[in-house]
Amino acid sequence: MQEFLHIRTLIFVSGITSLVLFACMLYIWKHQQTYPGFTRWTFSSLLNAAGMLLISYRGVLPDFVSIIISDILLMMAMMLITGGFSLFAE
Repeated sequence: MQEFLHIRTLIFVSGITSLVLFACMLYIWKHQQTYPGFTRWTFSSLLNAAGMLLISYRGVLPDFVSIIISDILLMMAMMLITGGFSLFAE
C-alpha cells in the first residue's frame, strides 16, 4: 500500500509539471513566432496534465472518471503530439 502512495504522488507531480509546461508553452505561443505543430504540442500538455491528475485521484473520483476519461485524455495527448510532429516535418 505504501508503494502505491508514492506512485500516486509521482503521478500527481507529473500532472502538475505538465500543467506548468502548458502555461509556459502557452506564453511562448502567444508572444513569439513558433514552429508548425507547436499549438498541438501546447494543448497536448494540457490534456496530459488533466489525464495525470485524474489518475492521481483514483479512489477519490469514480472509477469511470479516473480510468476511462483519464485514458482518453492521455491518448488524445499522444495523438496531438503525433499530429504536431507531422506538421513540423512537412
